Amino acid sequence: MLTLTLIGQSLALLSRRDRVLFGLITVAQMALNVLDLLGVFLIGVVSVVSVASVSGNPMPAQVLGVVDLLGLSGADPVTIAVWLMGTAGLALILKSLLSAILARTTLRFLAARQAALSARLTALFLDRQLLDIQARTSQDAAFGLTVGVQAATVGILGSFSAALADIGLLTFLGLGLTAIDPLVTLYSVAFFGALGLMLQRSLAGRATRLGHESAEVDIESYTAIQQAIASYREIAVAGRLDLYVQRIQRLRWRSAAIGAGFQFLGLIPKYVFEAALVVGALGLAISQFLTKDVTAAVGIVAVFLVAGARVMPALMRLQVTSL
Repeated sequence: MLTLTLIGQSLALLSRRDRVLFGLITVAQMALNVLDLLGVFLIGVVSVVSVASVSGNPMPAQVLGVVDLLGLSGADPVTIAVWLMGTAGLALILKSLLSAILARTTLRFLAARQAALSARLTALFLDRQLLDIQARTSQDAAFGLTVGVQAATVGILGSFSAALADIGLLTFLGLGLTAIDPLVTLYSVAFFGALGLMLQRSLAGRATRLGHESAEVDIESYTAIQQAIASYREIAVAGRLDLYVQRIQRLRWRSAAIGAGFQFLGLIPKYVFEAALVVGALGLAISQFLTKDVTAAVGIVAVFLVAGARVMPALMRLQVTSL
């Protein structure tokens, strides 16, 4: 689970220059969310244009303004819909592609910082007095200088950067929905917010316990393996090899069970949000068709579905990060 304290401690491990570069990459990831907003908005316009064309009703003034702005005034509805859909698809695909490139850049940058930091800390550790070095077990020292450094850089800062990008997406789409229909925005925030809070309260404690258990079991496994290797001759002569094998096997079975449980906890938000999107869309559709004309109702529901499809992965990532 990410906390401000952990994030601050991890950032402190980077140089000032590295913190600036990390911030610039993260801001670039957040800025890309404008493309998501554009794509979702244009798909909503396409829905309104299509329904208006089929029903024979005139297009709303706001939609006509968008059509004029794009230089499509005077074109037939099919041409308008095709152009708008193509532009929307291009914006959404471009956003996904650029996000993947920036995410890869961020992780490579943090991986390079991890390697340099691990080497520097190892040098400082080995430069200490022998008593200081022996104050920690070799397993604890090795874990801290390798896995610990990786968790503090790629793990925490990588998750932090991705979380900021996802929060930016939620903010941009929330502002866009507010401009279209404030009541729909309020409905969406309340619906998904309550769902996320429920999942957080039910899963966070279990995830924390599993994380601590996993670290403990891994350290115990490393200790048992090193003890078996270091004392192999004595253990073999005493006929105790089977005891060590059984001990290591029990620890690895326990580690596997913990890992499976942790992976399943990460999948639960996916299934919950998928079902919630369908339920939320049905509830919104009923309210919109009862209170608005068909053209406007279809446009609002289309925007909700497309926005939900873009928001759901971000919500799931944030949910997993918070566990």
